[in-house]
Amino acid sequence: MSGDDLPAGPARPGWNGPRDLDAGAIEALTVHLCAEQRMAGWYTAFSARALEPELGRIFAALAGDASRRAAACAAQLRRAVQRDPCVLPAVLRMALWITRNGEVDAEHPRVPGGRPVPPPGGDRHC
Repeated sequence: MSGDDLPAGPARPGWNGPRDLDAGAIEALTVHLCAEQRMAGWYTAFSARALEPELGRIFAALAGDASRRAAACAAQLRRAVQRDPCVLPAVLRMALWITRNGEVDAEHPRVPGGRPVPPPGGDRHC
C-alpha cells in the first residue's frame, strides 16, 4: 500500500495519508518516532534486568508496543518523503535536534520564514 492508497483514517475523515501532512505534522511524527525508539530500548533493557519474571514480561510487552508504534511512524514518514522529497530536510533536522541530547547547541526547528515550528494542528505550511 503506497501513500496514495492509504484509506481515510477514522479519526480524521478525508485524511489521505502523507500527502496531507504539513510541516508541523512531519516534525511531530519525527518526535514520536525518536521517542518510541528510545522507549523501546529502555523497556528492552528494563526487561533484561528485571528481578521479577512478570516485570520482565511486562517490560518486554511494552518494548514490543513501542517498537510497533515507532515502525508505524517510520512508515508514515517514509511515505511522506516518497510523496514529497522536500519534507526530508524537516525530518532529518528534527531527528538531529532530538538525538543530540545537548552535546551541541542545536537550534530549535523553524519553518520557512524563520518562525518556530507550530504545535500539531497549528499553521499549515510547505
